[in-house]
Amino acid sequence: MKKILYISIFLLVPCLLSAAGKSEAIFNVLSKTYTLNEDGSQSLRVRKEIKVLSHVAFRSMYGETFVTYNPLSQDIKINESYTRQSDGTIIKTPENAFVEVLPSAAAGAPAYNHLKELVIVHTGLEIGATIYLDYTLNTKAGYYDALDIYATVQELSPITKYTLQINVPADKPLHYELINGNVKPTVKTANGMKQVTWSMSNLPCVTRRDVTPAAGKLQVIVANTYSDKQAAIQTLFKHSPLDADKTVKGKAEELTKGLTGEAKEEAIDNYVKGLGNCALNLDMTGFRLRTPAEIIQSAYGSNDEKLILKAALRKACQLPVNLAVRTIQTTDENASGLSNSILVDTKDPVQANLTSFYAFNDPEGNKLELKADASPLEISETLRLSEVKATEEHDSFAFYSIAQPTKGIKAALSRLLPMGTKPLSNILLPYLPNETYTTKIIVKDGQEIVATPANKKVSNKYGIVSIETTKNTEGVTVVRHLALTQQVVKAEEYALFYELVKVWNDPASTTVITRTK
Repeated sequence: MKKILYISIFLLVPCLLSAAGKSEAIFNVLSKTYTLNEDGSQSLRVRKEIKVLSHVAFRSMYGETFVTYNPLSQDIKINESYTRQSDGTIIKTPENAFVEVLPSAAAGAPAYNHLKELVIVHTGLEIGATIYLDYTLNTKAGYYDALDIYATVQELSPITKYTLQINVPADKPLHYELINGNVKPTVKTANGMKQVTWSMSNLPCVTRRDVTPAAGKLQVIVANTYSDKQAAIQTLFKHSPLDADKTVKGKAEELTKGLTGEAKEEAIDNYVKGLGNCALNLDMTGFRLRTPAEIIQSAYGSNDEKLILKAALRKACQLPVNLAVRTIQTTDENASGLSNSILVDTKDPVQANLTSFYAFNDPEGNKLELKADASPLEISETLRLSEVKATEEHDSFAFYSIAQPTKGIKAALSRLLPMGTKPLSNILLPYLPNETYTTKIIVKDGQEIVATPANKKVSNKYGIVSIETTKNTEGVTVVRHLALTQQVVKAEEYALFYELVKVWNDPASTTVITRTK
């Protein structure tokens, strides 16, 4: 029987549109320039001009700009910040509109309390106003091991003119790729520097939660100056090695004393799960993680840090490490570095079902091929109405719901867009479900069943869903089956996919009504 762990899928919400169907705002200009200097220092210059077209645009979308940085190795220079109102009046951003706060992801994580988030509050906003912001984030040499870029091209609002430029010393390796796009960059070399520039016009907006290009449509530029993908991965583990020191060995012995086999693994898993959490990702920490010993001593960690700790403890106990770095798939495997990568457990079946969309490498940088379990998920249960409480009661009628398994696709399908809404991007499902739930319902004395889930069967290019109810002497048996055939749902074909989802999520397909005789 196939086992599926808890999964989640991003809530799919279209980019914000006004009641008239127009965009809430528009980027007249969005420009990003990444520069790697000969001494290893770096800079990122961002320039944007945003025309706000609604109250929503400046109240909840673009009223503030947030820039996270490490003041120990980085500084921010504001080159220009002002608002041009609809009548041409210029409102310069006052000094008290630049506010430094602790990033919310670092809350509860003392080791990262030195991180800062600069909140730039844009003033003088009104419908028709244009926000002008130009700033440079400078990084000292040594903070990053290489220039490592993952830049989404599209935003929540359309972009009239988009530019991304990369400048690196000509003798440095530079791997780059535009994912889900066909615009070729211009490449120039002058004065010992190589310059790569993408220029695009009239880009459409994307969905609010579209954070990965894996499902297609979302355009992303990735680039790095590591010698190759293997070197990038090895750099990460150079800073946080898995080799056990005294602290790690001591904790491993403490956790697994007197245990063998699976009991050892369970003890390590439970310990790591019980540690505190912080929401920092690799981008926020300069692609460096604390050592396993530091994580043990602090009793908390980010998701990546906790996975490194678990791997180190397993290694200390001579257990398989089961650790991988997951990065976005690229045509040139070296184009995707550490930016936007995450650590994963190779035994997590959700990861194994994503191998067509992501690349996986072990801590040494070697490629991994994770194998997904394609066996069907089959769950059978008996529901005795004498042992459960009705969800509703009206006079002599009682309503009972067939419980939905916590594992399986239900959690993902329950949060998709409603019928009639067309997503702007494709949808990537966490896996291809082939699931059958059989529930035998036994009526209690003095009751009779008056309504059951109706028999239904719908099939199309995305799969098949069926509900089959049969009566017997004790009550009824309901068999619900869902098998999908395509993991990526194309935006323009969402209606076909929703045909299946609608039947599966219909409350009537999981409701039995009885009446007292």
